[in-house]
Amino acid sequence: MNSTSKKVFSLRLDGAEVQQVRNIKWLGRTISSNASISPHVDRVKSAASSSRNLIKILTTIKGGLEPRVAINFYKAFVRSKVEFANTTYANAPRGFNKRLQGISNDTLRRCLGLPPSSPIHARYALAGELPPLKRAEWLTAKELGKQWIVNEELRKDLVSEYPVKSSYSFVYSKFKNIFNKINVNVSFCRHANFSVEFSSLVKSKREFSKEQLTSIFRCKFDEFAKEGCYMLATDASVVNDVAGIAFYDPQEKMYKMFKLEGNFSSTFGELVAIRQAVCFLIKQNIDKWVIITDSLAAVQLLGRRVSTNFIVASIHNMIANSNCISAKLVWVPSHVGIGVNERADEYAKAAVSERLTINVDLTLGEALCKNFK
Repeated sequence: MNSTSKKVFSLRLDGAEVQQVRNIKWLGRTISSNASISPHVDRVKSAASSSRNLIKILTTIKGGLEPRVAINFYKAFVRSKVEFANTTYANAPRGFNKRLQGISNDTLRRCLGLPPSSPIHARYALAGELPPLKRAEWLTAKELGKQWIVNEELRKDLVSEYPVKSSYSFVYSKFKNIFNKINVNVSFCRHANFSVEFSSLVKSKREFSKEQLTSIFRCKFDEFAKEGCYMLATDASVVNDVAGIAFYDPQEKMYKMFKLEGNFSSTFGELVAIRQAVCFLIKQNIDKWVIITDSLAAVQLLGRRVSTNFIVASIHNMIANSNCISAKLVWVPSHVGIGVNERADEYAKAAVSERLTINVDLTLGEALCKNFK
């Protein structure tokens, strides 16, 4: 490559002449000699235009794809090309993204069967899509968030007074209050005697009656009691941007209620509830216990070997550093009449109006939801 200068020079490597060019393609990103992104945008625009023509053929007025199917084609053939390497120039002047936005605007209109006069914002709202400029920020924030957790040097550079100008620094400066709340302590040790049970049902819960499910899990709970396991049930409920969380103790007929103020997901609330239950069990010096939850997502997160979720990491580390002999997390189906689960659900809903508020950091997923939901 050479700069904007038109000088020609000769360079040989092991006797072979190195070709002099103005643009090269590396990992799909076109890099120009003068550091302009125009060649890449032009190439992406050309590729996306060809795919837009395919969508036009498939979405004729007299007969064509249903809007739902057509939008899936748009995501696969047009949006994927428009967004290629988009995160490498999120800090570029908005005009570069707007050069590609026209293709997305027109294709979505065709997919939805709307007239040319339809407002742009209405097209994206009907398609359930973020507008291109907003989505470019979201993609960059998502990519930065993954690096933010594992790359300490990057974090130091971005928070410094004079960070390197890049897409990452652009997004960080815009959302620094959110990124600085992401907890990066995601390493953990797993206790050898901690087990996670996703489901003990051989078929889908829809194929069982409520009475059958209640009987199955009552027998299971009796087995836990015979093993000498102390049982707690946890739950979370989100109402008007407030997450109520609770755990119920069927042995002592007692409960604990807390709330999280802010736009948190129910899965995040379920994980916090499990953490509060684990903390309670450890403080009570209970060494054999089982926690019941109806959140399959939370159970799956705690069943993974690695995680970028600090709540998951803190739960594992608390258990690993405790003196427990046996620890179990068991999933149960919700709203089928399982007593302990129903009681936990009642207290979680009541916890929304509870005064005791827990202040928590953010996970990467929660940070993205707070900005782009």
